[in-house]
Amino acid sequence: NGNFPEIWDYNGGNNSLIFTHELREKCTVFFVGCKDIYFENFILIHGASYALMGLNTENIYIDNFSMYMNYENNGRLVTNNADAVHLFNCKGEFVLKNSHMDGLLDDTVNIHGNYLSVLGVNKEKLLCNNPSADASLYCPMFVKGDEIAVYRGRTQELKGRYTIREIVVDVFKQAFHISLEEDFEGIEEGDIIENLSGNPNVLIENCEFGRFRGTMRLQSRNKTIVRNCEFCNKETSIVFTGDTTYWFESGPVRDFLMENCKFYGTSYSPRIQFWGEVEYTENESYYHRNVTFKNCYFDAGMIAVLRHVENCIFEGTTFNGELVIQMMDSAKILCDETIKLIEL
Repeated sequence: NGNFPEIWDYNGGNNSLIFTHELREKCTVFFVGCKDIYFENFILIHGASYALMGLNTENIYIDNFSMYMNYENNGRLVTNNADAVHLFNCKGEFVLKNSHMDGLLDDTVNIHGNYLSVLGVNKEKLLCNNPSADASLYCPMFVKGDEIAVYRGRTQELKGRYTIREIVVDVFKQAFHISLEEDFEGIEEGDIIENLSGNPNVLIENCEFGRFRGTMRLQSRNKTIVRNCEFCNKETSIVFTGDTTYWFESGPVRDFLMENCKFYGTSYSPRIQFWGEVEYTENESYYHRNVTFKNCYFDAGMIAVLRHVENCIFEGTTFNGELVIQMMDSAKILCDETIKLIEL
């Protein structure tokens, strides 16, 4: 009984109550340890979980992958119960183009790695686990030959870079034994490990992301470009996260460009959010760096919230109404004079 919140209204006042489900182990397409994956002219009518999940895979190309609410008048408002594209520790190139995604109940694109936590150290091996809330012990997120970085505690203070010689699952301890090619000193219990090899170059272009969740999460150290895309969801459209608190998802952005994109519809959340959840220190006080938004259009409202970001540029921004950017513990933020910049 009563009125639905306005943000739930996707049907011109003809609201519906939908009972749905989520079985995260029931991926529509799942690829692991693969190379040169191509998807073309692919339509998903309804998925129970992740539509496309890639793990430790090199080179993924997707062209014309579409999910439409009420596809051919089938009456479905939900197209997929979890993410459309979710990649863990992938490598090489990821390309998504000419695609349409709406009716999702979770992210459109989610690209990241996962931190390991050091449980113990001896002269030859590290004992580590993946404390993520949703990561299997048997997912090969780290493999032989991967380059890793070790950080002090849960900070971004680098202790060293190494190459994995061998990684063995320890079922009894629910952990991994990792041996390294190089000698190491100073690694301690509680330090975190990032897979530097699991960072693809990303290109997303000529795509439409529509109603319901529609959030995009991009976490790769390598070159990332999003261009000529439209975002029409009613909450945050782009999230730059990374954390050592819950999901333990790694991958600070280091080279990101979004250009000629449009954000339609009034959002009840900032359209862009930077939110790295690690321990910050005087030596390493930023997580994401070197981000540019060029020639993008926003409807009125909060454009972005910047937390612990360094070198962020908004250039050639157009809009309908007043635009605001909030920033906290960030530096070298450049934006058009028409944007109101607020420091929290």
